[in-house]
Amino acid sequence: MNITKDVINDLLPVYLAGEASADTRALLEDYLRNDPALAAEVRAQAEKSAALLSSLAAAPPPDQEVATFDRIRRYNKYRNQFLVFALVFNLLPFAFVFADGQITWIMLRDNPKQALMFFTASALCWIARAVLSRRTLRT
Repeated sequence: MNITKDVINDLLPVYLAGEASADTRALLEDYLRNDPALAAEVRAQAEKSAALLSSLAAAPPPDQEVATFDRIRRYNKYRNQFLVFALVFNLLPFAFVFADGQITWIMLRDNPKQALMFFTASALCWIARAVLSRRTLRT
């Protein structure tokens, strides 16, 4: 059987991953002894693979879970703060008092420009919360 360089190139990933059988390793090593240029290339690839695997095999820091949990807790806190501010800004213009058996709307009646500013702030808080919630769905 004639073994070409294409067959060797097809077998190299299995060989470099260390998953090749003994016969396949022997076949590749024999071929590489006869082709020094390819052997040098395989050695370079093996060094890159070893460096990549060693960086992946590094254990995460012991406090990574705690840091992730704290980051998520902070994120949820900010998202909930936007909800609270949005609700407050939405309801504040509707503040009222009971006077003479009637409901008197204070801000809408006395200062409609200020009420509009509160509604704008509320809209911005709702948008910020929606963006944060959408970011959660994406990840």
